[in-house]
Amino acid sequence: MPGLLVRGKKAEYVVWAGDILYISKMKHGSCVYMVQGCVNQYEETELYCREHLNDIYQRLKEYGFEYAHDSYIVNCKWVRGLKEKSYLTLCNDIELNVSRSKLKGFQSAMVKYCSSKY
Repeated sequence: MPGLLVRGKKAEYVVWAGDILYISKMKHGSCVYMVQGCVNQYEETELYCREHLNDIYQRLKEYGFEYAHDSYIVNCKWVRGLKEKSYLTLCNDIELNVSRSKLKGFQSAMVKYCSSKY
């Protein structure tokens, strides 16, 4: 599984794709949101990456990441479900909006991810 070089206020880290909940777009790069148990490992909750979201997606799409919105990609591993076809719920009860234009692609990515697990 690939690593992603990120930085926080205290240091730089390499985070593994499996530990990432989702990644959102920022003005000069991306913001990486980690699974709660992994945050303690890195000692910081706000981790930033200088790579653009689309570049990160090209590297991580084969590991279960998919666009749920133009502004963020989500790790399908941590999705608990879709609510009302417009919101997804992550493992730590975070809810994110799924845009109408990305809904079909996101649903098929979830089916593909779940079928590859079993």
